[in-house]
Amino acid sequence: MVQAYCMKCRTKREMKDTKAITMRSGKPATQGICPRCGTKMFRIEIADARAVEPMCQALKDENPAIRQDAAEALIEIGDERAVEALTQALTDNNYVVRERAEKALSKIRGAKETVEPLIQALKDKNADVRWKAAEVLGTIRDAKVVEPLIQALNDKDRQVREVAVRALGMIGDVRAVEPLIQALKSMDGQVRWWASEALGNIGDKRAIGPLTQALSDVAPGVRGYAKEALVYLRC
Repeated sequence: MVQAYCMKCRTKREMKDTKAITMRSGKPATQGICPRCGTKMFRIEIADARAVEPMCQALKDENPAIRQDAAEALIEIGDERAVEALTQALTDNNYVVRERAEKALSKIRGAKETVEPLIQALKDKNADVRWKAAEVLGTIRDAKVVEPLIQALNDKDRQVREVAVRALGMIGDVRAVEPLIQALKSMDGQVRWWASEALGNIGDKRAIGPLTQALSDVAPGVRGYAKEALVYLRC
């Protein structure tokens, strides 16, 4: 059975009554209906890198389900030729398309031209888009993203804060040291946990005192990461 994303149910399901069709982009696809709600569904077939251009065109299709499948295909292909189209897709009015575009960009190396759109995505009204943007920015590791990620430490959504902390640890810029020290005081144990690890990754000795205090944190994970970070910092 062929799976596709149902726009109404907001999940992947196995399509029924499937048939092969050709998209306006010229790309072969499978069309069917959702067995739960009856909504029409599409699944674009992925071949290889030759599919990049058709998939980029499909990102502009008026049907959001087709745009979602196109973005998913580009995740699998991971070709730099898709960077421009994927960057434009970061502002798609469908949040699933935006999420998948961000994931595709995270797989493409040398995609630093996507930094500004991803920084803007940190302000998206959808929390899932914000944390995925933070995750991608952590993998790109451009100096421009440090301040926006520091601001994201104050995001109202817990997962955004946690991913921003991890991203700052991956980048390793010393500008994040003081904000991460403050994050050790967060009410969110996961934020404190990742802040301990991030400070260890950055390796700035200003963190020794706060990490020493974190050894008495109520959360075992925080204590464990603080201990590991201190071993590294005291070497």
